[in-house]
Amino acid sequence: MSRPIYTQRPSKDVVRQMFVQMMSRLNKVDELNNYRYVGFGALEFIDFDLMHRRLGIDDMVSIEHDGEHGDRYEANKPYQCINILPGSSVNMLPKIDWSKLSIVWLDYECALVEDVFTDVAYLGAKLLPGSALAITLNAEPGRITDRQDRFEANVTAQRVPQGCDDDTLGEWGWATAQQRLLFATLRRETQRRSDAAEWRPVMNVHYRDDARMQLYVGVIGSPGMNNVLDSCRFRDVPYFSDGLQASVIEVPYLTAHEQSTIRKKLPRKKRQRLSLPGVDSDRLKQYTDVYQWIG
Repeated sequence: MSRPIYTQRPSKDVVRQMFVQMMSRLNKVDELNNYRYVGFGALEFIDFDLMHRRLGIDDMVSIEHDGEHGDRYEANKPYQCINILPGSSVNMLPKIDWSKLSIVWLDYECALVEDVFTDVAYLGAKLLPGSALAITLNAEPGRITDRQDRFEANVTAQRVPQGCDDDTLGEWGWATAQQRLLFATLRRETQRRSDAAEWRPVMNVHYRDDARMQLYVGVIGSPGMNNVLDSCRFRDVPYFSDGLQASVIEVPYLTAHEQSTIRKKLPRKKRQRLSLPGVDSDRLKQYTDVYQWIG
């Protein structure tokens, strides 16, 4: 059965497709079926399905914090090659053998908090050069009156980036502040390693279905691996980012007929104007920016 044109979270679905496409470029490092994929499958295991079907990965670990219902996760996993570890990521990540190239997606629903710092620091110290790490976080700033206090409560006062206040943390400012702290943590942990590893960001995406969310992705480099990683040509991907600049993904609602009509005109030629009855130009641009990743 084919996927519906729109899922319950269309922006997240587009971001998921973009992430898998970016990870496919690691085939210059090694054959992708030699990688292990580690993530949080939940009951749908959507990213696991994509990693297996698109990239051929058949060594997969799903960490499920809901340890009381392991039988349900076992029943819902789509492939027998998925090993389920019931428990928190803080407790389960150290139980995995990290002597293998890995793609790890810490797909949190929460904002940046202490357990996230612990997980990210641990992986920054452990992942082999040529491995990739992705982190999803809630980036919803909420009410203006106490943003700074809530951010400080999450990350501690010592970590709050300079210049953060109730105003600057609004809109996507919360996401930017979290991304700065993730970068600082990963850079610090890789610099402490004996193999001269380094954190090399490749994606910084903001998206929204209901709450604002962010996805931050990078690879682990090293002197012996950097030329190979350069040959992956991550920079050729339109949504590549190695800094604070983020791609903002918002998938507008269009009917199936409207999507079919506009796709027949894509990719558009230079100066070609696109129009649909009753659909404004901003919504059309949002759609044409992401149509390649909508199923």
